[in-house]
Amino acid sequence: MCPNSHKLKCPNKIFIRRLTLENLFIMSKKELFVYDLIIKVKEKRISQMKASELLHISDRHFRRLWKAYKTYGLSALISKKRGKPSNNRLPEKLYKRSIFLIKKNYKGFGPTLANEKLLENHKIKISVETMDDSSRALE
Repeated sequence: MCPNSHKLKCPNKIFIRRLTLENLFIMSKKELFVYDLIIKVKEKRISQMKASELLHISDRHFRRLWKAYKTYGLSALISKKRGKPSNNRLPEKLYKRSIFLIKKNYKGFGPTLANEKLLENHKIKISVETMDDSSRALE
């Protein structure tokens, strides 16, 4: 706290707030659990072997996490895949076309029947699970 805070606004207040926001991370429960175990290992409250057992990963994998944490800090524990589309994602054009055809021709159909009709009449092969997801999107 600034010594003259009752008279002046602290010039470092904005800088401190910016630093705090720059280091704000969004983590999943598992990532928080990994972080908690790494802190316990750092404080020597548990061993690396025990931490790896608790995470159900190999000792070697835990050492990789430990090394990444020491090198890059907390950001090393956060998934790099977050916010990126899946590798198995359907092409957007195909997905939109199937949605359009279902709305137009197969409105009352369940996902399995709609899937069969898309394959039979339009030669579009999509999994039933994808059809189920897209039918939920229609509702």
